[in-house]
Amino acid sequence: MIETFLQGKIRAKLLTKLLVNPTNTVYLRGLEKEFGVSSNTVRSELNKLSEVKLIEIAPDTEGYQKQYRANPKHPLFDNLRGIILKQVGVDAI
Repeated sequence: MIETFLQGKIRAKLLTKLLVNPTNTVYLRGLEKEFGVSSNTVRSELNKLSEVKLIEIAPDTEGYQKQYRANPKHPLFDNLRGIILKQVGVDAI
């Protein structure tokens, strides 16, 4: 299962963005612009992470776009977050 989480640059960026601050919600289009890749690339990674329940789709109050956020109840959440925090470094946060 760990192979699903840690493959690819976009997935690593997504996990870093979502796990460093798990209260954040993100939108597909915002991630597309931030990462400089196509929406299909981002959507594919979001779908994969959503399938394994590491991220969840947050209810959108306006009903226009899907919002994604980390799932802190996932069994690997704390471990992956710890790895990312060690990699990023506390000073960068």
